[in-house]
Amino acid sequence: MTRYQSRHNNINLFRDHQRRRGAMAVLIVIILPMLFALVAFFFGVSQMQLARSELRVATDAATRAATEAVLRTGDEELAFQHAAAIAGAHTVISRPCVLERGDVVFGQSKSRVDGEWDFIEFAEPFNAARIDIQKANHTKSGPVQMLFPGFGPSSIATFKTATAGQIDHDLMLVIEAGGSMHSPDRWDGVLETIQQISIASQELPNRIRVGMVVCHNNPFVAKQLGDTDDLAKTLARVSEEIADIKLHQGRNLGDGLRLASDVLERDTSSVADQTIFFLGNGHHTKGTHPATAARLAASRKQIIHCFVFGKNADKNGDMELAAGITGGDFVEVHDFGILPDVLNRVLLNPSIVLIR
Repeated sequence: MTRYQSRHNNINLFRDHQRRRGAMAVLIVIILPMLFALVAFFFGVSQMQLARSELRVATDAATRAATEAVLRTGDEELAFQHAAAIAGAHTVISRPCVLERGDVVFGQSKSRVDGEWDFIEFAEPFNAARIDIQKANHTKSGPVQMLFPGFGPSSIATFKTATAGQIDHDLMLVIEAGGSMHSPDRWDGVLETIQQISIASQELPNRIRVGMVVCHNNPFVAKQLGDTDDLAKTLARVSEEIADIKLHQGRNLGDGLRLASDVLERDTSSVADQTIFFLGNGHHTKGTHPATAARLAASRKQIIHCFVFGKNADKNGDMELAAGITGGDFVEVHDFGILPDVLNRVLLNPSIVLIR
């Protein structure tokens, strides 16, 4: 190959290289905006999903707060202010949520036998709240601002709705019966307590189902969980059946608590808080110790409240110990006049669930 040919080949190679570089430059000019657009698209989708997730968290938290506050205070405006503070503590894409008064509706939640819930707007007494939070141009929260407005809309609108309500309450009465329990200062207290429970169940907004276990020598279930309509009749029947039970047969209070706990545990027909009310003198004499039954109930997230009546009630402290293990109340009732307030406090179920 001559020197001229070699030089000519080198020039051709250089020209080919230059042409390739030019073609790559054109390709980059074409692809780079598309790549930026694709990245912006994925960032936009991710931002929208993040905004919706953060708004869901804020809406759920504010709705729970509104329901808890209206149950605790009964005041709509205080409940709204509490919910607004909770919503404002949450951010959506680094901007706080602003809750407006029209976003919050109070009412009642009612569970149905099919497990679904109804929300009845403005029905009193309030035990539920519904909140709609919108992020849009016409709201104080404003829309969600996009990171790359040049590759799509500069902002988007989104909203979330949540409804929270007070859940149902399943209650098992454990009644100490027989012997000295039939003295007026004791049995009358049991009767008065059950009457007040029946009254409260009709007045409180959440559904209350009641069952009954009777404790003496051999505890038995006198009433399965159900409405309180036949509660008085059940107690009258039980009173007749146990009238001749002698004190020396003993009272097995621990197994009575355990039996009540088992009834609650087996029933799965509703989402409900589970509570056991012990009513009696608190003289445990045989069988499972009440503290052992209480530990079982506590493991099932059940609470035991103990109401004791008469002189020397719970003289060994067994029932007070059982209540304490589950975080329940122990009340020595010397004045029946305290029952309505005490029962309303423990029956007004503070547990809240998101129903929609």
